Amino acid sequence: MKQFLPRLSYVLIISLVIFILGCASTPKTPIPQSYTAHNIWYERPEKLYAINYKKGMMIPAGTEVKFIKTGFGRLSYLEFKTVSDNQLFRVYLEERFQPGLSIGTILARMFSKKTFEEQTKDFALEEVKAIREAKVIKGMSKEALIMSLGYPPKHMTPSLERDYWQYWKNRFKSFAVEFDENGLVSEDVDWVHIYELQN
Repeated sequence: MKQFLPRLSYVLIISLVIFILGCASTPKTPIPQSYTAHNIWYERPEKLYAINYKKGMMIPAGTEVKFIKTGFGRLSYLEFKTVSDNQLFRVYLEERFQPGLSIGTILARMFSKKTFEEQTKDFALEEVKAIREAKVIKGMSKEALIMSLGYPPKHMTPSLERDYWQYWKNRFKSFAVEFDENGLVSEDVDWVHIYELQN
């Protein structure tokens, strides 16, 4: 009996530690929302990244989606389907590219309860057109730029108050968008051909 009690106490303590660590490391899933909040690129539907590399095909901003499930582990992920064609996507949420942001915050940036029209109702017509074409145009607001390209990865743009934001075009190349004193895009950015133009 004397040997049993210490052994039982040891098991209970270990179980409690595992439970506490599990609770601390498992982020809460945000309330599902139903539209993409910005244009999202992907090369393979089963492997998107929240860093949003500008390569491959694009899910347009304002696309209606249906949430399927979340998974947590070395790389947390979210699975969703586009309502129009029932295409399944899995987006990986790499926190190292968004230091200090919770997974809930990252997802809330990617998805919205509002339709495209509701999200863009205060934008100029030129901005709405640029968003639909995934372009960056002079005079564009930061809000419209976010809908067009998504949020800049925080590891490269720590503050949205900066006068330039840096995006990844792909895993090896990045490009910057600069703002004027009014916080508007200072010039058109042809990010699609930016490296071909430099060569």
